Amino acid sequence: MKRKILTLALASLTLMALCGSLYSQDDIKALADPAFASMRRGPVPFKHDQHNEKAKIADCKACHHLYKNGKLDPSGDSVGTKCSECHTLAGGKLAMPLMRAYHRQCENCHAQKGAGPVACAECHPKDALKK
Repeated sequence: MKRKILTLALASLTLMALCGSLYSQDDIKALADPAFASMRRGPVPFKHDQHNEKAKIADCKACHHLYKNGKLDPSGDSVGTKCSECHTLAGGKLAMPLMRAYHRQCENCHAQKGAGPVACAECHPKDALKK
């Protein structure tokens, strides 16, 4: 009897650990950096996991680059860091302005792959600001 309870308890703990890791990072639903206090266009609907699966992007560094002293650091990434922590609205000596950084990151990749939206309205739905 004790052996059955112990086995059941261990199985339950294992199942909870696996389920917890599946939901530990919620999928991003939109690109809406809090640094943009007011926006002329709505946030870009963006399903992070679905996008990366469809685009076959496995390496986080493809989008989440890391620069140190103005140079790309290929050994690191910026996962978990808001873009606005490095890219201010106005830009700076070592980082381009936030809006340009977003646009260049997405548009350049889409153009290189010959897939994905590149025009304003293709990314920013007109009704997104009304919500």
